[in-house]
Amino acid sequence: MPGLSAPPVLAPGLAPVADRGPVERAVVDGALAAAGPETLVRADVPQPDGSVRLYAAWTNGGGPLGDHIDRVALARGLDAWSWVEILTHCARTTHRGRIEVRTHPLRQVLADV
Repeated sequence: MPGLSAPPVLAPGLAPVADRGPVERAVVDGALAAAGPETLVRADVPQPDGSVRLYAAWTNGGGPLGDHIDRVALARGLDAWSWVEILTHCARTTHRGRIEVRTHPLRQVLADV
């Protein structure tokens, strides 16, 4: 199998960078834009050292609805394991390259609580 004798040629103006942050943020922003309102969005971004950077955010209206769900869950005596099961049940998982994006529609979460 032939090997590369020279590094690949990049388009003019492009150069490799060590800071992955802007690319990660663009993927997360795209996931937030694609999700509907009242949604919890979580992105797991693998890092070169084997760790994973986690991003989590609410879409429009998600914060207040999430707070309401917390109050209802506490009033019903739900524990942390119940939350894990509910969020797992309601999750929609997609991939953008190696980045895993999970969206949790909060109205569905509320119905399960």
